Amino acid sequence: MPSDAIFRTFACHHPYKNHGITRNKLPIRSSRRTNRLRKMWSAGCVEQWMPTVAMVATNVVIAVMTALLKQALNQGMNRLVLITFRQMLATVFLGPIAYFKERKTRPKITAEIFGYLFLSGILGPVLLQYTLFVGLEYTTATFAATFGNLLPVVTFLISLAFGYEALEVRSKSGSAKISGTLLSLTGAMMLTFYKGASLTHHHLHHLPPSAAAAGEEEQHRSAVRWVLGSASMLANVVGFAGWLLLQRRLTRLYPAVYSATALMSLLSFAQAAALALSTQWGAGVAAWRLRGTVEIAAVVYCVRGHARSGPYVDS
Repeated sequence: MPSDAIFRTFACHHPYKNHGITRNKLPIRSSRRTNRLRKMWSAGCVEQWMPTVAMVATNVVIAVMTALLKQALNQGMNRLVLITFRQMLATVFLGPIAYFKERKTRPKITAEIFGYLFLSGILGPVLLQYTLFVGLEYTTATFAATFGNLLPVVTFLISLAFGYEALEVRSKSGSAKISGTLLSLTGAMMLTFYKGASLTHHHLHHLPPSAAAAGEEEQHRSAVRWVLGSASMLANVVGFAGWLLLQRRLTRLYPAVYSATALMSLLSFAQAAALALSTQWGAGVAAWRLRGTVEIAAVVYCVRGHARSGPYVDS
């Protein structure tokens, strides 16, 4: 049978007969409809999964940053010097971006705004980083990363105390918030005070008496350092929760986010440099010299941490 006859037979019995579909238009319309559906499906998947991918990527970056900081501190790098270098690089990186991106929308800086920026600089990038470094030096990178999960809980409790958050105990959401808060606090206390059996060290009763006594003293010193490191991490989390609430007010007064972050980095650089110079005056230039790849990587890579150091809290 000729091809035209075949097509006429198909057209007579096809359900699309009365819709004006011809032999040439049928595959073209189907292809266009298929491509349109594929584009819509792809866009929906990207929009749906992008927040999850961003969260996973951010946690990976934070994990690498924490490990680098721990290694740099173990090598003897001064905490204030590390903060000074980080804030200096953050200022150099964010300054041009803030200048060109917000030069037409940047509001004027008043005395009140400058006070908030100065307080945010000394509280956030300086003191909070210092407590984080103390906690890292006295504990482990894994403990510090795990302890950071208390931030939403502490922020919720502070917001509740200041009336920023409402809590309905009888509702399902209120019960879930209370249960999650108690569970998180219990886990943090367990991490702080519970020490399991050692897997990599020998037991003390197999050692000579002098070595056993030295080992017991070292264990006691290690336990004290662990508690101090845990207290420092708790202070970091509580301070960071309060700092987030401070950004709530600063964002309303000064909505230029990039400019506020760049100015905060500049002020915190000056504050950290002044503290480092006053405490490391006798050490000379040696205290400011970066030794090895790890310290350089800790300074350069960890500038990413200033995603946490800008007033991105808006409400």
